[in-house]
Amino acid sequence: MITIFDVILELRPNASFVLKNNDLSTIQWNDERSIPTQDEIDLKIIEMKKNYAMNVLRRKRNRLLFQSDWRMTNDYPYGDQELWKTYRQKLRDITSTCNPELDEFENLLNINWPEKPN
Repeated sequence: MITIFDVILELRPNASFVLKNNDLSTIQWNDERSIPTQDEIDLKIIEMKKNYAMNVLRRKRNRLLFQSDWRMTNDYPYGDQELWKTYRQKLRDITSTCNPELDEFENLLNINWPEKPN
């Protein structure tokens, strides 16, 4: 979850301020730099949500790759290894081919996961 507190620290690293209940209207600014504007905050929230969604995507992708690692060994006994190689490459490519978003429960949206070989 991204908080206003986190956003302000992204915009003004090491800023000195007090914020109650994650409510910007309660801010007590104790820093020589200017308080971030609402526009700055809104843009940073969008950027941070995008980055957070991509990190969630990468974690899930990495779990799926890990679960199929054993299929890439030299002594893999089945004849479908090429299908698994293709699947794994699609997993690796997913971070450059999609624009992930998260719902209110932090579930990934707008992701077309490749289908695992049978």
